[in-house]
Amino acid sequence: MDIGVASIYKTRCVNLHYCSQSSGNYIPGNDIDKPCTIKGNVELILPSEKLRNIKFDYSHDLLVQLEPAGIVSLKESTTLTYNDDKSIKLDGAFKSSGIYDYEHSYESDLQFDLTILKIPPISLKDHFTYEPNDNKATLTTNTIIKYDQKEITFALNPVIYNRDLTHIDVKAKATTPYEKLHSIDLELKHEVPFLQCF
Repeated sequence: MDIGVASIYKTRCVNLHYCSQSSGNYIPGNDIDKPCTIKGNVELILPSEKLRNIKFDYSHDLLVQLEPAGIVSLKESTTLTYNDDKSIKLDGAFKSSGIYDYEHSYESDLQFDLTILKIPPISLKDHFTYEPNDNKATLTTNTIIKYDQKEITFALNPVIYNRDLTHIDVKAKATTPYEKLHSIDLELKHEVPFLQCF
């Protein structure tokens, strides 16, 4: 049900040395194809030369579809700026489908980019899947991290195990920008023999 747009504006000053100002805007979604949106900012004006003019901007979009696929989608962007020209920014997104209860199929994607001042940005991408099948389950992950033109990857592809953990089969692979550890492969199998007590 659409309850309309809500907006908030607030300003406060103390002795002309400290001032704060904030605003926010909320737009509801419909749980079908329109996400709810929250946007706003907070500003602080301080008398200090070392830390002044702090501003925090944020934006969030959230969509939750419980039926039939169980989709959750979140997008967010936040920026902290201080001393007029110094900033920290985080942009992220998350999306999943299915029910995460170990009894149903589930899939998710995560991505974020972090920029701190003039340092090269850090980015992360992760994809995860889970597929149950009778008394067994299979999961895969693929993670990529990038920083300053360097890349690290890690993948579990796949991990197959019995629900009672009597059988586990793991295949993993990682890559790094370092010559001595450029490519790493791992295979692991674990079996628990059947024991019968009399």
